[in-house]
Amino acid sequence: MSNLSEINIRPAVKRFAIGMENVLRKHDQEKGVTGWRDIDNQHLVNRLEANQVELKAAIELETPEQIMERCIDIANLAMMRYDNEFHELRKRKNND
Repeated sequence: MSNLSEINIRPAVKRFAIGMENVLRKHDQEKGVTGWRDIDNQHLVNRLEANQVELKAAIELETPEQIMERCIDIANLAMMRYDNEFHELRKRKNND
């Protein structure tokens, strides 16, 4: 994988990542910078599934702001699950 400083990040990816970070920062004081690591992974999956249902409803209603919000929430939840697995894998490798 390339170092991010060595590649050009697509404008759409950058815009989306900034949106994700903005939502995460809203909760930093309450939940901490990596508060999701204390959340059960199944709970994250359940929230992900609920947000997918909400995204479908927003698409049917053609509400761009809500569609964008749901997409960001889904991405953040997926990132949290990914991050939890990343750290679990790292722990396992360090114990071997």
